[in-house]
Amino acid sequence: MLPALFALALAPQVAADCDDIDGIAPRYDVVFERDIQPLLGGTSTPGATPYCETCHVLSSSGGMNVAPANIRLAWLGEDEAGQVSLNFPPWKRILPGRPGDSLVYRRIHCDDSPPGRMPPGSPGGAMDPAFLQLQALLHDWIALGAIMATTDRRFIGDFESLR
Repeated sequence: MLPALFALALAPQVAADCDDIDGIAPRYDVVFERDIQPLLGGTSTPGATPYCETCHVLSSSGGMNVAPANIRLAWLGEDEAGQVSLNFPPWKRILPGRPGDSLVYRRIHCDDSPPGRMPPGSPGGAMDPAFLQLQALLHDWIALGAIMATTDRRFIGDFESLR
């Protein structure tokens, strides 16, 4: 019983100081490589703003590199059940099917995430509609199971409760 209580106390908690993505229609057709990776960086996609490129593609700030060749292991881990954050365990960087419990999503979506919103100094999606779109895409991709082209899994999410 005690280990279960300990695990519960360490589990990621959801807070209310987050951007509102409810006004953006849910996307059931999110393709990570087409819709999300260009917004992170490491691709030459015309018109895409690579929000994470300087710190997490060209270098590995926080021990995380999201270049296309590294991102599956950096976010999902070897077993694709979510890579535990090096700096904020027990948080998983991406927890397939559970955006609110995924550290990467929380860091770009909420002011109260440990140790604050990403990218550093970001005013949040309310001040940057394109960034709000990235938040919604990332949410929907995680909720649908965080599937990548190189993923062995095919589906984890629940279409009835995307948002």
